[in-house]
Amino acid sequence: MSADEMTGSDLPSEVKSWLNEHPNADAETLREVWQLSGKVPPAIDPNPERIAAMRDALRDATTTDRLQSDTRAPAQDSPEDRGPTQRMDQTQRRWMGAIATALLVLLVAASAFLFIPLRISVPAGQTQTVSLSDGSTIQLNSGTTLRYPRWWSVAPLRSWLGRDVHLEGEAFFVVAPTEAPFRVETPNAGVRVLGTRFNVRARRPDGQPKTRVVVAEGRVALSAGGATTHLDSAQAATVEGTGAPSSSETVRVDRQLAWRHGGFSFTDASIRTIAAEVERRFDVSITVQPDVETRPITLQVNDAEGAEPLLRDVCRAAGCRVDSTNTGLVIRPR
Repeated sequence: MSADEMTGSDLPSEVKSWLNEHPNADAETLREVWQLSGKVPPAIDPNPERIAAMRDALRDATTTDRLQSDTRAPAQDSPEDRGPTQRMDQTQRRWMGAIATALLVLLVAASAFLFIPLRISVPAGQTQTVSLSDGSTIQLNSGTTLRYPRWWSVAPLRSWLGRDVHLEGEAFFVVAPTEAPFRVETPNAGVRVLGTRFNVRARRPDGQPKTRVVVAEGRVALSAGGATTHLDSAQAATVEGTGAPSSSETVRVDRQLAWRHGGFSFTDASIRTIAAEVERRFDVSITVQPDVETRPITLQVNDAEGAEPLLRDVCRAAGCRVDSTNTGLVIRPR
């Protein structure tokens, strides 16, 4: 329908001409806007301000109509109506979404995997040395378990999260100096260093956790029970149960670390404690009868030849005896 048919002679000729050139314009809306602007002026000399107002209204109406048409267009298109470029864009978006989802799943899985700890267990009768990815080394005594997270192998994570290990047993640490702190957690204490050489013993000699730290070189902080003790070279301290660390004491490092060279060193240790250590070292079964298990012994052995000769030396000092049976060794009163 032409502009003349829709609006008759209500609109000026130049407006009718414009409508004929823009058939998509809303002529009815234009007519209403024109009437609101002050009715039709004399055809021979139209008011320029009213024509300008009408043109502005027409432009706004046409723009709104175009936006509405663009908004409705995608919903009216069928897959057959879409061009190859549009179909390709949608396919690419679907692929990009699938790839992003897969990458997210892989990232979550990798993160979970990195936090699963590595576990190293040294059985009775053996020792083992572990080299870590930061350059540190750990010598593990018999009957010891060491755990540390897999992200140790990722240098940025190691620097950001620190270098943490968990120890149950006994180990000698040679820590490579870096800016990331090195922390050893035991069942009842924590040790923090930057770079040093030290020994940590975390056992349960009487059923309660006991941690003893001996520093061979450097400086460490031993924390437990809300307190901290700082140790320098040739110093040691102990944490028993849930208590705080003891005061530092000066020790002979070679005796404290005799186990590293096949020896033993005990100071006021019960026969039960000594027997448990010998049992781990030589992988033998040792039974201690109640009458003698609490007797204290101080003993230094640089190179033990075996479980039975060592226990005979212990019993000579403690007033007991060692018998060999089909199931192992038995320590009983003399």
